[in-house]
Amino acid sequence: MSRSLTSSTNILTILFAISVAVIPTRSVTMFPLYYINSPFHVLFFTLMLAILYSVGTGKITSQKKLIQDVVLLLLFVVVATISALINSSGNITYIFSLYFWVVSIYIISAYITAQSSNEKLIIQALIIGSSIAASVAILQSFLDIFTHIGRPAPARSIGSIVIPVGRSAGPYGTYGDYGMLLLASYAIVLFSRLESSRQSVIPSKKSANMLVVLHIVGIFVSQTRGTWIATIVVTVACCLLFGYRRNRLQKIRSYLIILTFPAIFFIIYSGRILFKINVDTVLIRLKVYRVAVNVFLSNSVYGVGYQNFISAAGDYGSLTAVHNMFLEVLVTTGIIGTMIFSMFIFGLASRLSKLFYYSLHSNPAYAVIPISVLGVLIQAQVVQAVYSYELWLIMGVSSGIFFSRFKTHS
Repeated sequence: MSRSLTSSTNILTILFAISVAVIPTRSVTMFPLYYINSPFHVLFFTLMLAILYSVGTGKITSQKKLIQDVVLLLLFVVVATISALINSSGNITYIFSLYFWVVSIYIISAYITAQSSNEKLIIQALIIGSSIAASVAILQSFLDIFTHIGRPAPARSIGSIVIPVGRSAGPYGTYGDYGMLLLASYAIVLFSRLESSRQSVIPSKKSANMLVVLHIVGIFVSQTRGTWIATIVVTVACCLLFGYRRNRLQKIRSYLIILTFPAIFFIIYSGRILFKINVDTVLIRLKVYRVAVNVFLSNSVYGVGYQNFISAAGDYGSLTAVHNMFLEVLVTTGIIGTMIFSMFIFGLASRLSKLFYYSLHSNPAYAVIPISVLGVLIQAQVVQAVYSYELWLIMGVSSGIFFSRFKTHS
């Protein structure tokens, strides 16, 4: 690789890392520009222009491995826009921009990560971003500071016991996006603490300890059942990965015992908030899923279009939006959009399984990435996730790491 090529790649990597680190600011409007109104948006838009310029002038190379994803995602954007147009979903320019923006986040994230020779810098930037979000959430919950940003709310109850601190998603307006960001980073910092080697993203035990505690408290104050359950799954997966890596069956049993008793206590003590409390809420969620299927069957080809679910489901009573990634795509874009989106997701899953397999023994720092994405995808099944920057960013980084580190297996 030539010196100019390396220099351009390094500049783009640093700019991308800064963009990732400030992703919590995307909900904070600071500039009076259409759709580019926060530090994150400005940085990412600048990065987009820099990539187009660098590719056009030959200062960086194209990534042919991304062509399949680019084609699928652009087709998905076209189908979603056509669906919105057919169903008169409103401002078509805005809807196209919305889909194109989140798809661009994936493409740019995958492209830069695949080009970069310093993926750890990008992962560390992700941890910085989630730490900022968690810190703001903790300050809002415990000290009532920075309550003018985000969407802090009153505390939830566990059975008859009210949680003593308020509910917060930090600077975020939605708890789903906040949870996905923290879940992705939590898996990485937890495994870094368990592994504690020079290959870890965070080689310092003290720093890893602090970050694990910060993320756990940040996840707790979100007071979101889906995020809590995903956290338990991610914790168990990371501990099993560490035990398998070390090939210490006794250590695996020890970790399982350590995790089992708190988990049983947690489920028994807070079982009502996880499974039983407010049965009406569970029934409403199931009703929404059932109605979503009925709405899809009535509009199976192109769906009902962007944000038309509530009006399309009007005959079934008052309902909220679909809180499930796949059902959301199914209802919004119909069978055509769902097939395209599913092909993309299956391709991503195939890459993640290979990434996990090939890095299990050679480079454990990257074996935890699929666990991060797993936690995020679990969260995506109980929230509106299709338009989540965090979801597309994390999927893009994971694909880029695969393309970069395992070229011979891609």
